Amino acid sequence: QIIILSVLIALNYGIMLTNIPIELIQFYLEQTQQTTYLDTITAFFASSAAIGAAVAQLSMYVIDKRMKLINQFLMYILLNIIFNAAISIKIHFMYFIVFRFLIGWATGSIFSLLPILVSQQTIPSIRQQVMGLFSVFINFGILLGYVLTILLYWIKLETFWSFLFIVQIFINLVTLISLFMFKKSMTTDSKYDQLDSNLLQPIRSVKFTFKQKAKLTTIAVVLGTIQMTTGINSVIAYASLIFKNVFNTENSGVYGATIVGAVNFAAMLLSTLFISRFNRKPLLVCGFCGCIASNVLMAVAYGFEINENTKSSLIVSMIVVFLLSYQLAPGPIVLMLVGELFPEEIRTKYVGIGFTFNWIWNIVIVFTFKYFESIQWVIHILYAGVTGVLLLLLVMQIPETKGKSSKDLLEIIKKW
Repeated sequence: QIIILSVLIALNYGIMLTNIPIELIQFYLEQTQQTTYLDTITAFFASSAAIGAAVAQLSMYVIDKRMKLINQFLMYILLNIIFNAAISIKIHFMYFIVFRFLIGWATGSIFSLLPILVSQQTIPSIRQQVMGLFSVFINFGILLGYVLTILLYWIKLETFWSFLFIVQIFINLVTLISLFMFKKSMTTDSKYDQLDSNLLQPIRSVKFTFKQKAKLTTIAVVLGTIQMTTGINSVIAYASLIFKNVFNTENSGVYGATIVGAVNFAAMLLSTLFISRFNRKPLLVCGFCGCIASNVLMAVAYGFEINENTKSSLIVSMIVVFLLSYQLAPGPIVLMLVGELFPEEIRTKYVGIGFTFNWIWNIVIVFTFKYFESIQWVIHILYAGVTGVLLLLLVMQIPETKGKSSKDLLEIIKKW
């Protein structure tokens, strides 16, 4: 049941990231007769869900003290259904931004709570498989969002505007049913220690020193930040714009974005061959180094006067290399580390810190990307430089978590 729940949440999250491409935002603005400040409004459209998800990390910590974890899931999923139903009605661009923000808030809360639920309810070996599937289906959801966008181009946008949101409503309804089933099993089967002696157990008596808390906070901040500073969400959110600018042909943006989604999903599937076989830290280093190199070469393509065909080929090939590198480790392993590393009694707090910074940087990157359109080489240099610095810091701070129980990791933290 927890696997089914993880898959459904991942699908919903992935679709949310890509079901409103730039072309659809521009269409919405035309339908609501908005003709001024288009770049700024488009940036707000693109980042409104990310802003909501960032706020979710703050509210999640407050709500966690007042509601059981499973009840939080129920609340957020119900709200997600309501918000998606509301946003399917075209009224005004501010109306859309508000409900896009609320969808981001609810979806971001669910996304952040899942690693906590998985770590509490599964043994380490199963946890790895569940989070691996979670990452796979996030990327499948991203691809599905792109495919649905193509369908909107094949049919009349005016008629099928609400279709994307109906899909999310359906997924959330199925998630709700699964969650009720899961809730029942949680109340009737609490003896998880019979499954594995390494199962996570609450350790209420542990007191952490200031130094230990500072290091855990640093790790949470860096983990949350570095995933976004690679520039992954600028590629995902603006894939159609990137391909449209590169090829400058009709519908090249939409089809190019779908290719990005397909490559991203294929890369995620390929990465599963490595995640279960190799330690976390070496994979992180390899993955982030690939992202850095890709950004540097994309900066070269955008910044130097080179043949247009060569430029197009270099940009497209580097996007592919970037996605392969990102899905090798930064994508799935950061999620695993967030669920594995932090001791259970303080996990919600530090997961919240990590995801707060994750979404803050998501907002910054998505919101500012369009303003660097004329000097795109600069943004790729920034991505590479910041990611490189954070990678050095991360490698020096985090312990290896593969195959370790919470008790093992707690012993490591005690030595800090």
